[in-house]
Amino acid sequence: MRLENYIAERSSREMASDKIISMIKSDCRPFLRKLDKNHIRLLYRGHFSQTFGDLNAIKKFIPRKGRRPSDMNDWDHDMLNKSFYKKFGWKPRSGGVFCTGSEATASGYGDAYIFFPIGDFEFLWSPKIHDLYDHVTTRKPVGSIFMKDFYNETVDKYINSGMATAIASGHEIMVRCNSYYLTNMNWYDVIAALEAK
Repeated sequence: MRLENYIAERSSREMASDKIISMIKSDCRPFLRKLDKNHIRLLYRGHFSQTFGDLNAIKKFIPRKGRRPSDMNDWDHDMLNKSFYKKFGWKPRSGGVFCTGSEATASGYGDAYIFFPIGDFEFLWSPKIHDLYDHVTTRKPVGSIFMKDFYNETVDKYINSGMATAIASGHEIMVRCNSYYLTNMNWYDVIAALEAK
């Protein structure tokens, strides 16, 4: 009886994994096209949630609009948003979803889940700045006369290309999308399935 239960449970998990991979391949094509086909790495997001009771679960989320900062002060948040908007046409600090290619970094913001933007999306990251909050709090000059230059120079270090490189860097990535999936599937299973696509 134990063997039958184990086989049934394993079969159920495999079916759930197949369903998740099918959803990702169908709904997240623009993102999958930006990954390195020869060496897939995953994108992670820290999230506090009790909704992922089972392994191999997936949940759809809608990004918050008008997000206020949890750590950064409002002035820096607003000034950076203005500079990002001027350069890229959107405000990632208030309208973006924060991710990273580092599972360890993501776990500092809750449980680390694998992140997949659904449909078309945009992203920003910096090859020179690991985390924007840390950069601002450690490099910001004293005296308001230099502040506008500091924000613009900081934003000039950001680009909106090279997703595979951004993930591999482990740096913060700000993603603009209408919705996204988080899954707690085993990363090895996800990579193996995506590499077989």
